Amino acid sequence: MTKGNSKIQSVDIDALFIEGNLIDQAINEAVKKALERHKKLSHSIVVWKDGKVVTIEPKDIDKEVA
Repeated sequence: MTKGNSKIQSVDIDALFIEGNLIDQAINEAVKKALERHKKLSHSIVVWKDGKVVTIEPKDIDKEVA
């Protein structure tokens, strides 16, 4: 089956969730891009650290989030 110029593949969603690697990779990549964007736009981020809400300034994102 094709849609436009790309082929649509059948994917076993249950197997993807059981394996988890592709989902983990996608989430990690999305977080990386979000952090890069926040830093580029000079926006702070908010994280949960040691039972508290902590604001991390853009200049400290690389140091604080590893």
